[in-house]
Amino acid sequence: MKIIVKIFITAAGVLLAAYLVPGIAVSGFWAAVLVAMVLAILNATLGVVLKVATFPLTLLTFGFFLLVIN
Repeated sequence: MKIIVKIFITAAGVLLAAYLVPGIAVSGFWAAVLVAMVLAILNATLGVVLKVATFPLTLLTFGFFLLVIN
């Protein structure tokens, strides 16, 4: 249930970004939900790979490089 709420909050953020930034266009709410789901899948897969790959750099920067990954 929490994942659904997070996806809808991210979709609202996508709609807000489309409203505020001139170069972003979203055709509707369900398109924003689809974008939010794609972002969630990318974060779940690519985020883990990047965190493992950049572990030495994360150690050198005392964890601050994780802000760059996020």
